[in-house]
Amino acid sequence: MTGHAGAATYLAGADGRLWVISDVKPAEQPATASAVRVSVDLGDVRLSHHALARAGLRAVNAHASAAARLSHGRARQAVSAAGAGWFDPPLDALWQVAPGEQAARWLAAAALPGHAGRRRTTWPSSTVSFSARTGRA
Repeated sequence: MTGHAGAATYLAGADGRLWVISDVKPAEQPATASAVRVSVDLGDVRLSHHALARAGLRAVNAHASAAARLSHGRARQAVSAAGAGWFDPPLDALWQVAPGEQAARWLAAAALPGHAGRRRTTWPSSTVSFSARTGRA
């Protein structure tokens, strides 16, 4: 046990780039079942990880690390929007890449050095659309 629990929700931008917003905190006991119900605070959006994974998001002034981790906070401007289905753009493009190509990309990424030297990226005047629909349960 690592002593941490939480949830991470992956979002796809309109261009197909993947982003992640997470809420992981130190925890004495596993709390993964309740972690998906924790509120994601991004601008005025208050959705649980569970709800966000089935919705969409439009954000302005989004801040993210070079590893595409979105930062939380009310300083960000975001609103809920309709998400996309698994086989609708931009998510459908994720399934068009051959498995061998995906494995090669993963192996290349796994060989990169750790998190040293990563910097924050800011889009001060652009709107970033995210789609997170994962299908119907």
